[in-house]
Amino acid sequence: MAQAPNGYLPNAARMPEATESQTPGQGLLFAGRAARGEVALPGGKSPAIRAALLAAQARGETTLEALPEADDVAVALEWIEQAGAAVRREGGHVSIRGLSGPPTIRGRFGARDAAAVLRMGTLFCAAGAGQAEITGSAALGRRPHAEGIRWMRELGIEIEGGGPERAELPWRLHASGIAGGKVRAAPLTTSQFVSGFLLASPSFRKQTTILLGSTPSSEFLQQTLQALGRFGVGFHKIGAEIVISPGEVRSCHWSLPPDPSLRLVFACVPAIVGGAVRLRRAALAAPDSGMRALEAAGVRMRVDGDDWIVEGRLRGGLDLDAESNPDLVPPLAAAALFAPGPSTFRSIGRLQHKESDRLGAMSDLARRVGAQATRVGDVLTLQPTAVPRAAALSSHGDHRMALAAMLVGLAVEGTTLDDAGCLAKSVGDFEALLRGALG
Repeated sequence: MAQAPNGYLPNAARMPEATESQTPGQGLLFAGRAARGEVALPGGKSPAIRAALLAAQARGETTLEALPEADDVAVALEWIEQAGAAVRREGGHVSIRGLSGPPTIRGRFGARDAAAVLRMGTLFCAAGAGQAEITGSAALGRRPHAEGIRWMRELGIEIEGGGPERAELPWRLHASGIAGGKVRAAPLTTSQFVSGFLLASPSFRKQTTILLGSTPSSEFLQQTLQALGRFGVGFHKIGAEIVISPGEVRSCHWSLPPDPSLRLVFACVPAIVGGAVRLRRAALAAPDSGMRALEAAGVRMRVDGDDWIVEGRLRGGLDLDAESNPDLVPPLAAAALFAPGPSTFRSIGRLQHKESDRLGAMSDLARRVGAQATRVGDVLTLQPTAVPRAAALSSHGDHRMALAAMLVGLAVEGTTLDDAGCLAKSVGDFEALLRGALG
């Protein structure tokens, strides 16, 4: 990315102010002009959850800044409090006094709808001692966990409950610590159990070497390794092997980086409506495949200190391989509906097993606004229409599909959404942030 002069933000042409569509309570924010604003990106829920689980094992007090307004993060903080850590939160600031080691667990640990907390938090608890009931919503129980349950049992973790395919909740955990040693992992559906294992590894009884096969969502594993390093956990990675030494987790002060998936949502605003948006703190997280896909399609990006400046509409169709981070697909799919040509998304199969069947939901969204969606094997192609039409869109109870729908609403006046409440899972103040992006 090119470097921008300090304070640079191109002036957009004067156009009407942003308005609401005419369906009270359901209408989405309509831009009516090019973007010319900025967004102070909050910390991401993914790094926040990882930081909470490490802070709970640390000696001393950890402070985390830029904590997002996200239900999943609130669940993570409740989880470590239940395990005995002392948590004090004030807005975007949280202090966590750790346990100086693994937890002693008892009672019920509720994950609600937070798959990351369920999967990673269960490994955190298993590294300690005691008994616990692990619960969550019915929707969470229907998501694919069986592979992770089988792997945990291979590690010697005593966990009861669940069926052979989905591992339905509740689970009953009898924790007596995790030995460590040499371990193999080749997950097919999610990397979150592997991340949980890595985050709990400082509390294992001996040095651990994990040999990874082909792993989905590799960008999230990188977030896990970044968090380990931030808390002073000794590890080294050589090829497919990660070696972690048990020992003290050091408390720290950390201004959390943004989630790449939410950063991408705001980068899609100028890609759809034109203009430019300054994304404050965007450079605190590494560039990702979604941002590279936007650049390849003609959206311009400049680095200015910790900020990125994103400018200009799409000049061609998008092309993304979703294997490393499938959460990047929904915002890009929304942007693709306004591209001047077809867009292609590959390695999309796992999108069917998220908070909703996102593959079906994205195809439904595209067809409702008049575009064509075609799936052949593991590839989805979106062919935009010349004039997208206003439509009644559904979130399917999924925060990422609600984000995608709100991006569509920026460019198609009269678009409505059945339920935006699910946005609270990851970014409860999203509409205010979106207005800031428009300026």
